[in-house]
Amino acid sequence: MINHFRDLFYLLKRKELRYAALGDAWFWGVGGFFYLVLVKISGEVVAGKVGMGTLYGFWFLLLGVGIMVGSIFVAYLNRGRIEIGLSAIGALGMPLVFMGFCLSDPLSEVFNGLCLGLGFFGALFFVPLNGYIQDRAQENQRGRVLAASNLLTQLVGILMILLHAYLSNMLGLSGKEELLVILIPAMVIGLLTLWSTLEDFFRAWFHMFLRVFYRINILGMENFPKEGGSLLVCNHLSYADPVFIGAAFPRKIRYLAYSGLASSYLLRFVFRLTQTLTVSPEKSLSSIKESVKRLKEGLPLCVFAEGGISRTGLVLPFMRGPILLAQKSDVPVIPVHLDGVWGSIFSMSQGCFFKKMPISFPYCVTVRVGQPFTPGAISQVACQNAVMELGRLSFTERMKKKLLLKDLLNKQILKRRDGLFFQTEDGTQILHTDIVRMVRGTGEEYPVYLKSWIEDIRGVIEGNQIKQNVVLSNWMRLQETHFWDYQKIKVMKSDEIWLKQFLPWAGILWGRSVYDQGDSYLIVSKTAQVSSPIITLSGLATKKGGIVTLNALSDSLTLPEQNESKQKVYKKNTEGRLLVGFSTFEKEGACFIFGLPNEEELRISGFDEEGFVFSS
Repeated sequence: MINHFRDLFYLLKRKELRYAALGDAWFWGVGGFFYLVLVKISGEVVAGKVGMGTLYGFWFLLLGVGIMVGSIFVAYLNRGRIEIGLSAIGALGMPLVFMGFCLSDPLSEVFNGLCLGLGFFGALFFVPLNGYIQDRAQENQRGRVLAASNLLTQLVGILMILLHAYLSNMLGLSGKEELLVILIPAMVIGLLTLWSTLEDFFRAWFHMFLRVFYRINILGMENFPKEGGSLLVCNHLSYADPVFIGAAFPRKIRYLAYSGLASSYLLRFVFRLTQTLTVSPEKSLSSIKESVKRLKEGLPLCVFAEGGISRTGLVLPFMRGPILLAQKSDVPVIPVHLDGVWGSIFSMSQGCFFKKMPISFPYCVTVRVGQPFTPGAISQVACQNAVMELGRLSFTERMKKKLLLKDLLNKQILKRRDGLFFQTEDGTQILHTDIVRMVRGTGEEYPVYLKSWIEDIRGVIEGNQIKQNVVLSNWMRLQETHFWDYQKIKVMKSDEIWLKQFLPWAGILWGRSVYDQGDSYLIVSKTAQVSSPIITLSGLATKKGGIVTLNALSDSLTLPEQNESKQKVYKKNTEGRLLVGFSTFEKEGACFIFGLPNEEELRISGFDEEGFVFSS
């Protein structure tokens, strides 16, 4: 007996376990108290022991169903992690339900619904606490901790039974009056739980939002250490990226952010709540010291190494800061890639943040975690390439899934569209309906200048695997760049391989109109959001790999987003930026593009300091 109480004192001395164990004991104690109160209320409203037993038995059936539904909901939301913020939601919900009991008729449907609600909120409260206790207890002490927690539960249960006896027999309170009494400590415990888990409370709501509107596919999580400090280095495409990272990883992730973002009260509150570390040019040394300190203390820290959200959809050059942090703190570097984020309402797709409708519901996002690097084995270039390689794997998987969809390209190519498909230099017009008839072979003889286009289209329809791969990959890659959002795109008549990536697909597949302007083709969309400027696309492409890089020259001095974000999309004497779905590798001292078909090889000289590709 003495050993049991020694175990209990051991449990209560452990700060990380004490309040979770007290909360768990409180729930089961209140459960026993509520059972006695329900029996009493049933006796107050029903005459006869048979009717009384049936009534409180039915109420407890509803309570059990509520606990079952709540437990399933917690398991669905947790997905291999412990969402302790749900306990705060449950702790706040329980006193609200008690208040409802006091105000409702015991024989009403509302009272029955409140029994379900109490079970549901109770499960939200105790299931995460129980999991938290088991997870935080040391493996060699887990049995001792659980035994002490059970003893604490029994002691609290006895106290609650004595409280019921006192309120009922000594004070003569009715069942509802007893619920009113228990409402007061329930409200206090709810508020204390909220205060102590405020960050987890908001995190739980965010994760519930994500479960409804997003489907997060998590790959490679076995590469993430279960304990100790680590530096996560990730690409950055939207304002929701920290939420996606936080929802995917089993441990709490902290972030390193630019201090200028904390100019608003809301973001300052968020930064304080999430213990986000900030860095500024004026206090860079102190920011690095604090980050190193936290990493050495065992904190997993996430850095978006591009230094800001990509407004173009392309990966920007990584900064040196993350590598310095890893080397000074001597923690592993974990490459992470977010795939599919471009297109969400939180990204810059369609030329703006937020002001648009989601392109799908639920929206699919992939979080892919790579193998860790030791601090001494990582460099700025290697880190960026590791992240881009994860992106290549995710893109390849998505493309393979689309290719498995029966007749995906055929349906899009033969889709009925109104409007212009192609206009020659002399003004002759070919409508979309005309080109479809020509491809099907059901219309008039097609002009000679369309012969190669129609042959290419028929090759895709008839199942030419190489052509299907090129056409689909180009279509997917361009949709994941900001260039897709421009109404007017120009392609020069300079290189046959380059032209074949755009024509005839810009018209027949992408649904745009193509105008022959002599030395170039103008590709026009009526549905794209950015009306100006006109951009001229150039870059690298291969016959079987499609478009590899893009350089976007504007007909004005700068693209609009360059003034805001200073993210260049064009640089003279370069081949532009590498598109999504590609990475690089070195062989025999040379740099090559990774992501092309096996038989193709594209050698480049490398990247400059701004991330633009130099061709060999």
